[in-house]
Amino acid sequence: MWCPDGQSSGLIYRLEPDGIGGFNRFYETKISLLVENYLPGSSVNYALGAYNEFYKYIDPITLDTLHLVGFEANISGGSYPLWNAYYKGALFAKRDAAMQYNIEEINGPVGINDPALVATRCYVKSPFTNEEALYFGGFDPNSNTATNMSWIYKKSYLTNSTNEEIIGKNNINIYPNPAINQLNIEININEITQGHGAHINETTPKGTEHTSTKQPKVTEHTSICPLWSLSLEVDPGIRTSGQQLQNCSKPYPELVLEAF
Repeated sequence: MWCPDGQSSGLIYRLEPDGIGGFNRFYETKISLLVENYLPGSSVNYALGAYNEFYKYIDPITLDTLHLVGFEANISGGSYPLWNAYYKGALFAKRDAAMQYNIEEINGPVGINDPALVATRCYVKSPFTNEEALYFGGFDPNSNTATNMSWIYKKSYLTNSTNEEIIGKNNINIYPNPAINQLNIEININEITQGHGAHINETTPKGTEHTSTKQPKVTEHTSICPLWSLSLEVDPGIRTSGQQLQNCSKPYPELVLEAF
């Protein structure tokens, strides 16, 4: 990763031997673009990463070879939680064998009242017997006063005897958090799921309506696919639709987000 100065955008190049003692350079990605895609509405002013290494890791579920790279990002715009101008959460990028990158965040999207993590600096496969896990460590004060703010998190991979991932029946992923103009929700619908901050009306293709006037409520119907990806505008009265993530020929309901 190229980090030349305080204006670095986190350019990543791959070097391959040219057969005559040198290297050919190939562009792979730019961390600032990945972050701006992960945090809509933000602008990355500076990105510093690859503190120690690109860490090679074999995913125990898929057996895919991945490379992890941690970083920090100084951002503006989007009203995301910050610590001294740096995004408050700890991000890292995963590179797969097809040379595609995606962003993940330690412990999920950071909240306003959560501890500042700021930077992912190191990662290692668990050295402990019978534990499929990755350990992450980090924080970067960036010349600011900081005491006892370094951190360690563990990501466990729950597997059974056939090395298949154990997945819970209910799964909700909401990002970004907090949201200003757009809220993305990914839901694996198995039973009623409740939360705060909006009012969702759900209408099945048959016309049956389920409404919650106090909390968001998504109810299972046999006529829809179990896995959804929703993009909801937080302005009152804006209408949007769910998008299927799996191949499914059955219709899925319309969702309306309203303020209350």
